[in-house]
Amino acid sequence: MNVRDRITLSSLQFLGLGLGLGATLVAVFNPLAAQETPSIKIDGSSTVYPITKKIVEDYQASQKKPVEIEIEFSGTGGGFDKFCSGETEINNASRPIQLDEMETCREAGVAYIELPLARPLFIYVNAAAARKNKELVRFTQFYLKNAPEVVGNVGYVSLPDEAYQINEVTFYRGEVGTVFDGQSQFNVTIPELLRKQAQY
Repeated sequence: MNVRDRITLSSLQFLGLGLGLGATLVAVFNPLAAQETPSIKIDGSSTVYPITKKIVEDYQASQKKPVEIEIEFSGTGGGFDKFCSGETEINNASRPIQLDEMETCREAGVAYIELPLARPLFIYVNAAAARKNKELVRFTQFYLKNAPEVVGNVGYVSLPDEAYQINEVTFYRGEVGTVFDGQSQFNVTIPELLRKQAQY
């Protein structure tokens, strides 16, 4: 069963970007995108859904001009089906991306940025979409900045501060791939995992 919230948010000037995806990604933003109504589509885990929904609501409250964000939950696997086919920009996941999903994304040319929120909760961001959609960049930056507090308020256990700092660097640099090798790994710490070389 899918649940959809359509929430209007704002688009900001390109020069207002604080952090970016790094010079290599910012440089390829499409200047014509500012003339279009930006939108972001999110699907995936119902477990991560409350975190993302609260982030969207907070983001909405901080903005003035509209941008459409669609939030659905069809489960982690169902969300990856849509994500790897390019239907969504962000996938909520209650586990790391699996080997078959990695292969599907790779065959479709969908590169992703893996961002842990709590153990074992994640969001995956479409890297190519982030190059084109400055609103997606701003929203993801807002998400990462506010995730530690929101994760705790929703009722999950936040990661160490270092993990969120690594997330911000990972997104800023546009580092694609997963550090989990297509499986859940619980015998190492999140910071140790995030320092690994991501594989795509």
